[in-house]
Formats: sequence, structure tokens, C-alpha cells
Amino acid sequence: MTEERHKLTCEMVDLHNMLRPYAFMGLAQEIGNEDALRYGLGYYELLEKNLTWVVSRMHFVIRRPAMWRDEVLLRTQSRGVVGPFFVRDYVLLDPADPAAGPFVQGTSSWVLLDVRERKLVRNDVLGDTALAGPGMLAGALEEPAPRVAFPRKAERTPAGSRRVRYSDLDHNGHTNNATYILWALDCLPPEVTLENWCREVSINFSRETRPGEEVTLSYVGTADAETGARTFFVEGEEGESVIFTARLVF
Repeated sequence: MTEERHKLTCEMVDLHNMLRPYAFMGLAQEIGNEDALRYGLGYYELLEKNLTWVVSRMHFVIRRPAMWRDEVLLRTQSRGVVGPFFVRDYVLLDPADPAAGPFVQGTSSWVLLDVRERKLVRNDVLGDTALAGPGMLAGALEEPAPRVAFPRKAERTPAGSRRVRYSDLDHNGHTNNATYILWALDCLPPEVTLENWCREVSINFSRETRPGEEVTLSYVGTADAETGARTFFVEGEEGESVIFTARLVF
């Protein structure tokens, strides 16, 4: 297990001073690499083998909002291989009061990509040692990140497009995965995002995008009459290719 402490700064929170969902994902990506270094499987170590980690699915639940200037403790741990994926768990806590329960519980599913061929490789290419994980992180979500199915028969609402630009890119030269959560939230009606807080995020990543490519966005929204929860499915497409599919619950 690897853990890091952070103080939430102004760019990490929204207009209600609550931790932004895509800011959490940014923290999760970074600590994941730190933990992979414990196994000799960090970014640069894999690059020597012409490999890199690619996140395929992410799911996290915001149990209670972490606020601006809060001191938080983020933990991560590899669960090992589950089906075709390497699974990694996350828990965000209050270090001064861990018994209060987590701010965020999350899990992610990863695959390996051959950086030269741009093709996925078998998860046993790293050998048996890399396949064995310590197990599920205490306090994390029990089920691995799900497949998000966009409701094909529902009438979707067009939500414009986003062209990939400098600020969207990470050190791999493609759109950072956290950016897609930002795009998904930005395309929803303002009365949803400005007046409510996102309590749950599930997102599947299907293909990378690079500078100049344009991603067309659309969504379908549903409401639960009993609980009042509102769920939105957002999809980003480039041409005929699906780039990402997200499920956001408010």
C-alpha cells in the first residue's frame, strides 16, 4: 500500500469549495504510479520494455465532500489481476479522523499497451510476480469498475464538441483521462452541475485522442422518483469511434 497526504488547493475544488471529481482522478493517477514503482513497474520502468499502463475503467463514489484547504490522506493498493485487468483501489480519508469514514472510495481497471505498436498486450507479459497483488484495499469498493453501457434506445441530447488542445494533454501527448470527466461534467445542464454535487462517477475509456482531434459530446439523463437522484450518461465520439462513456450520479 502507498499513501500520500495532500492539502486541497483552490484549483482542486468547485464553486462550493468541494473536491472536483476530475481533481480526485488526477490524484489517483499520480499515486498509482508511485505504488507501481514498489514493484518496479512505474512509468519509466515499463517504457524501457516499450510498455505503458492504460486505464480502461474507473469508478468512484464520493461519500462526503472533502473541502478546500482540507488535509486529506489518499491510499492505494494493487488488487492484482481480475479477468483481463490489473485492478487498483483507492480510498480518500481525513487523516485526523479516519473513523469518520472515507471521503471517496474508488477502484480502477488497467491494461498494458505496447507503445510502438499501439496495441494491447497480454497481462502475463510482466511475469508472475507482477500478477500477484496484496488484495483489496481496506475500505475500497468491493466490485471492480463496471462496464458503462450508454442507453442506445434513449433520445440523446447533443452537447457540442471539444477540440483537443494544449491544456488537455498529459506527458504521453494525448488527452489526460481526468480531462474526459471535466468534459462530461461541462456538457451537462448548468442547473445540474452548479446546484448539485456529483456523488458517483463511472467512466470507461475506449480510445486515446491527440491534438487537433474533435470529440463530439452527447448525453442522456434519468431521474429516480423515489430518491431524487439524477443520473446522466455522457458519451464522447470522434468520427465513428467512441472515445469514452461516463455515468454521473447527482
